[in-house]
Amino acid sequence: MRVSSKVLAFFAAVNWVGLAFASDGSWRFDIEERGNPELRYSQKNKTVFYVGRGHAFGLHAVYPAAHKKVEKKLPSRSQMQILE
Repeated sequence: MRVSSKVLAFFAAVNWVGLAFASDGSWRFDIEERGNPELRYSQKNKTVFYVGRGHAFGLHAVYPAAHKKVEKKLPSRSQMQILE
């Protein structure tokens, strides 16, 4: 079985990304139905990192930021007068 040089180059180019993630997820390398390679890293059934090559090049990554805190707004003075 002969592997395309594009597939090998693609895999070599994104191989370094594997060191950035913890081992609690899984890497998956596939060839899609049109013959284009794609590499995906998933944690808890959610895709965290995806890179694919076809007619164009696609890269998707989840930014690991904390959730925004929702602050309760105090009622204004006019609203307080209505409540009284």
